[in-house]
Amino acid sequence: RGNNGLAIAGITWEVQLLNVKVNDSTGGTTANLIAGINYARTKGARIMSMSLGGFPYSAATLEAVEAARAADILLVIAAGNAGTDNDVLPFYPASYPSDNILAVANTNNLDELNLSASSYGLRSVDLGAPGTHLLGLGLDDGYRYGNGTSSATPHVAGVAALLRQMRPEATVAELRHWILDTVDPLPSLAGRCVSGGRLNA
Repeated sequence: RGNNGLAIAGITWEVQLLNVKVNDSTGGTTANLIAGINYARTKGARIMSMSLGGFPYSAATLEAVEAARAADILLVIAAGNAGTDNDVLPFYPASYPSDNILAVANTNNLDELNLSASSYGLRSVDLGAPGTHLLGLGLDDGYRYGNGTSSATPHVAGVAALLRQMRPEATVAELRHWILDTVDPLPSLAGRCVSGGRLNA
């Protein structure tokens, strides 16, 4: 809930959320990732905010991503925090070539790519979003500061949800077009992601 003077609020305040857990404290399995994507799809998700990664390439995972694509579901996925080029060293699931994926890099409060906590890729990472030292929800009703592409990803998913609220009939292709064509260009992202810029709601 926003504008109540309490704590924090996300970008989109009037949405239905479906929480799907595929990782635990030791990581996650490819089988769990596939099950999570398929579960969200069958439950009617329109946008998936996926702050996860580091899975091996899997044809079965790509099949689940493509099934989401066929259902016109946008997958917003963290690009990874290794500071490496995903065009050279792919980071899955963000690096799958499906056109229903938006892969998100992490920018800091100086509007720069945070190479200490973000990967990049001229062909495989789509845009940047704020993800450095961000206050978010923690365990036991507390708060914590997040740092990395997992913190940046929900911003992009939130803007996509805003767009779908305004235009419920919008396709994934239209959402991608609107988001990528309205970024603020940043010198540190030029040549390091598809759009060359940071999300602008």
